[in-house]
Amino acid sequence: MFRLPAKNESKVRGARRVLSRSDDSEPREPLSTQLGQLQPIELQVVGSDCERAQWNELVDRYHYLGYRQPMGYYLRYFIVGRQGRRLGCLPFQQAAAKLVCRDR
Repeated sequence: MFRLPAKNESKVRGARRVLSRSDDSEPREPLSTQLGQLQPIELQVVGSDCERAQWNELVDRYHYLGYRQPMGYYLRYFIVGRQGRRLGCLPFQQAAAKLVCRDR
């Protein structure tokens, strides 16, 4: 009989991780304004380790599923409004390389 080793929970990709929280992600005063007052709105690529940690922390705090490590290639963006205020976080992830039902 063939037996697989026990599942290693620390290596599971996409697993929920506990992230530390800083004052940077504390709730701010809600926005109550017209969209035009926030423009120009742009996407800012998350590049540095510090920005990645902030992005992960914000998603973990405010997304209803929390932060989970994505699988494969992905990009993170901050949605930034006038005067550099961060309005949101946006991820883009690659499609599955091989997906039999889709490839048929």
